Parts: sequence; structure tokens; C-alpha cells
Amino acid sequence: MANYKYVTPYWRDSHEIFGEGVSAYTGTTFYILNFNNERAHIRIHFFDLPGNLITEMEVDMLTPPKSVLDMRIVDIIAMHDPSYRTTSNLRTGSMKIVSDVPLVISGKMYNGTSGSNGTKDDNVWSIPFEEVQLPDAKLEQIDPNGPIIDPTIPPDFGNYFNRRKIFPKPR
Repeated sequence: MANYKYVTPYWRDSHEIFGEGVSAYTGTTFYILNFNNERAHIRIHFFDLPGNLITEMEVDMLTPPKSVLDMRIVDIIAMHDPSYRTTSNLRTGSMKIVSDVPLVISGKMYNGTSGSNGTKDDNVWSIPFEEVQLPDAKLEQIDPNGPIIDPTIPPDFGNYFNRRKIFPKPR
């Protein structure tokens, strides 16, 4: 399936309760635009800060053609663990989205406070998603008669280090 891969280096969902009905929070929302005339098969993988895959947070879904998904990470996690919404000191990490069709993906992080007077976002900033190219591996086309490198013999860099750069003569 995986023809297109998008990554973002940072996401965060956390909150701290400071008193009766007052909490500070940080959340992440991301948007996936499927601009194609066909459905998109999407897999979302979450990683913690050291880079370990969080398997209980993996999401696999289909999106309709010409559609936009608006998703909060806290909602994705709560699908697997409903108690996640009421715990404090939640999660931080990176994310990878894999799709069978090209997508447009953006995201935002926000922080603020929530209490009896309502919710207030203090800061909102964008998080980048970068497309990582996946090379098409045609393993069936590997030449069986290609050179075999013996790993016990060190490589010879003599010709490389002794060569001279030849500059063209100025006109």
C-alpha cells in the first residue's frame, strides 16, 4: 500500500489540573485533505520521544474522495483507551502518516487553560508535515550476475585519494 509517507517531528497532548475545575492543556490537531477522485487508505503511526512505536495508538482508516479529516490526537487515543481523557501528563512524540494516494496534511498545536469560565487558547502554532519519498524497489530486476563484494577485504581507496581535480582552462 505505502506509496506516500508524511512525517511530523513533534506532537503533544497533555494536561495538568491546578485546582477545582482549572487545568492547563496542550493539544495537537491535524488535517488530512484527500483531493483525489478516489478514496485514500491511511495508516497513522505515533512514536514517543525516543522513537519507539506506540502500537496501541495506530489508526487504519479509509477516507472518501474529495474530503477533509479534522482530527485531534486525544480523540484518536481515546478510541483505544477512554480513560486517556482524564489522565494528566499525557504523551509527546512524532507521527507518521502513510497513504496509497497523495494527500495534503497540516497540523497545529495549541495550549491554554480550561475552567468553570470556559476554555481559553493562549498559544496556537503550526506543526509541519514533510513528505518522505519512498523509492520503488524492483527486487525482481536485480542482476543475479552482478559483482559480489567480499566483506572480509577492506575497500581500496587509493585511486580515490590520489586523483587530482582537473579544471577546464579559462577561455
